[in-house]
Amino acid sequence: MIGSMLENNRWRILLIGAFVVALVITSIFALRVGRRVEDFRRGGGPPPIAPWMNIPHVARMYHVPPQILYDALDLPPTETRPLAAIARAQGREVGAVIADLTQAIEEFSQMRAPPPDAPSPPSPGEGRS
Repeated sequence: MIGSMLENNRWRILLIGAFVVALVITSIFALRVGRRVEDFRRGGGPPPIAPWMNIPHVARMYHVPPQILYDALDLPPTETRPLAAIARAQGREVGAVIADLTQAIEEFSQMRAPPPDAPSPPSPGEGRS
């Protein structure tokens, strides 16, 4: 009888421990999602360019045609290696490669943005007599 009570207590402790571990893991992921949502609401934009990313990934994140980024690094459009590997192959620091990509993204964004003194387009009902 005592042996079965000890066995039941062990199972109970094991189940409570497993529940606590699951609760902690769930809380960690919930906090991470909450931070991402908050960043999105504040207009944080995409995360900074990192050495593990490749050019197609950066192009998708920043809504830039991949060819703009390939041209910035003088690479063929078939290149899919991470930026760290590209930097090593070119004998450059990865920070310099990221800086070139950032500059290309900024130049492309400025080309697409209307000039600050440009008139805004008319509203749908505006201008009709």
